[in-house]
Amino acid sequence: MNLTNRLHQLNIPVTVDDRPDGTHSWGYWEDELHRSWPFLAQTIGSRVN
Repeated sequence: MNLTNRLHQLNIPVTVDDRPDGTHSWGYWEDELHRSWPFLAQTIGSRVN
């Protein structure tokens, strides 16, 4: 949460999904990538599909 707090202090917009548990396994990252792809695609000017 230190990073989140600092971004708020600097008035930098951030979306945080702080999970109580999680692992750095591919399944975890893959799920998050699929969930965040529409935002990422729009940001870089790519198609969502």
